[in-house]
Amino acid sequence: MKKSLMAAVCIAALIPLVPAVAQPSQVGISTGVPGAQTGKDFVQFMMMSDKFEIAASQLALERSRDPSVRDFAAEMIAAHRATSDDLKAVSDSTNVGRSVTPPPAFDPQHNDMYNILTASFGRRFDDNYLAQQRDAHRDSLAHLEGYIDNGRVAPLQRFARRTAPMVRDHLAMLNGLRGDAVAVNVTPPRRVPGDVTIIEHPDGSTTRVIETD
Repeated sequence: MKKSLMAAVCIAALIPLVPAVAQPSQVGISTGVPGAQTGKDFVQFMMMSDKFEIAASQLALERSRDPSVRDFAAEMIAAHRATSDDLKAVSDSTNVGRSVTPPPAFDPQHNDMYNILTASFGRRFDDNYLAQQRDAHRDSLAHLEGYIDNGRVAPLQRFARRTAPMVRDHLAMLNGLRGDAVAVNVTPPRRVPGDVTIIEHPDGSTTRVIETD
């Protein structure tokens, strides 16, 4: 009996730990599309969105060396913590609050996105982070505008109306960062013997330019 127990413990120790991922049947998963969300769908989507924005931006503060990216990440953490608190207070004041719970883990989509970030470093991390932020904010804005137009819970509609302008501002910030980040991340050409210039691109590729008279 003792040998069997020890063998089971050893096998369990060899199983790699993987990030927790919520399944579609678990709390925090939204299946509603922007134009046809129930109050529960809307709240669950926004909770998951805020959870990802905060976690991704905390990672950006740890890994990015671009001051503009770090400033943006700090702004995202503060803003999305505020919207999380606001949303919870609003949903708790309605019947919707009885059927939703803050997500305990990322859903599969956001887990995949976060894994891309954890596997990225340097310029590639900044590129991935900013690209994901653009996609995530566009998706959030679509859900907010969808609930403004078609939502049936008045307090949640009011939340959507006051949150949508903030998300638009974040998208504007991202549009401004796009050029700044590229300018910061471009490595100056380096010269090598033989009148050859090597240009390093943000995606890691290089171009060899042979100088001629």
